[in-house]
This record gives sequence, C-alpha cells and structure tokens, in this order.
Amino acid sequence: MRTSGFHGRWASAVVSLESATKLILDTKHTSFRNVARVRSEASGYWRTETLPFLEPGVRLLPQNKLAGFDARMSQPQQELLGAARELSGQYEQIKNESRRRLGTLFNPSDYPATLDWVFDRLGFLVPGDLRVQGWV
Repeated sequence: MRTSGFHGRWASAVVSLESATKLILDTKHTSFRNVARVRSEASGYWRTETLPFLEPGVRLLPQNKLAGFDARMSQPQQELLGAARELSGQYEQIKNESRRRLGTLFNPSDYPATLDWVFDRLGFLVPGDLRVQGWV
C-alpha cells in the first residue's frame, strides 16, 4: 500500500527518528548493584508493611508494628551506608572504566568530584513516633 501527501511524509519522518543515550556510570558494577539491591529490599519491605496515604511518599503503619518496623529498617540503613562507602571507594575506578568505555564521548564535567551528595539522598527517613490519637 502506498501512502502519499502529508501523511506519507510524516510517516517516513517518524520512521527515521533515532535516539541515543550515554550511560555515564556502569550500573552493572558490583558496588553500584549492591547499593541498588539494599535500597530495593528496604523499599519493598516498607511498601509491604505500610499502607499508602494521600500524600506521595507518606505511608501509614499501625502503632503496634512501629517498634518492629523501626528495628527492621535499621539493619538495611546500616547496610546501605556500608554499600555507599564501598561505592564511593570504587568511584575513581568506575570513572576510569567509563573513560575507557566511552572514549571520545567521555566528558569529565558529567561526573561530580565525589558521590557524597548522592548518598544524602540514599538514606531512609524513619521519623520518630508520629502517632495519631485514636488510631491503633
């Protein structure tokens, strides 16, 4: 079937579109995967044990589960800090591997000097006891 006119030109333009991405960090690196694994496990536990609230990122937890939840979440929090330190120690090596892998596409300005600013966002916020009166 032959297309002609405006629609035919549009279809051939859409077909010729291409995209490319540049992976600046090797997400398959053992240290990177370890950080992602710990975050994923903790996040899964958080979603399983809590109920969603209307506000994004806020979840509800029954009062009688608070102590156990807090104790359980302290383990992955410590594990995440250790994994983040390990990744930070491997960061220069990972950047060098990226330099080798990307060749002329490597741009040093794509990489922060350290990963410390990222680790500030990796933690968990398990607030103190925010009980609502009457909700058990």
